[in-house]
Amino acid sequence: MHRHGLQAALNQVSRNVAAILGAVRAHYRGDVVLVSYYSLDYRDPAQVKQVQAINAALTQVTRRYHGKIADGFTAFRLASLRTGGDPCAAGLLIKLPAGGCDVHPTAAGHRVLTAALALAR
Repeated sequence: MHRHGLQAALNQVSRNVAAILGAVRAHYRGDVVLVSYYSLDYRDPAQVKQVQAINAALTQVTRRYHGKIADGFTAFRLASLRTGGDPCAAGLLIKLPAGGCDVHPTAAGHRVLTAALALAR
């Protein structure tokens, strides 16, 4: 993604999360925890950098609304270390019939994200 396109996406993420959390906070004062995005391939520095930028925007807005962030990014990275940083090969993402993986987590991926959520509380 070009720098301009990434910045536009980051701005949109920030606006969307602010709108959601603003609506939640209008009626709810309890704990709010968002899970950060994981990378689909930790071996790809460009993709990792984009995910980290999105997570930074997500974190900034979430903290403004007194929320917490569960570190899904690091949890998936650590869980995929045995495969050199490939969450698909680590069984964290749903396999596609034609090969490769979907963006959605498997049961194992869900367990990894749940553990990150438990640590954030």
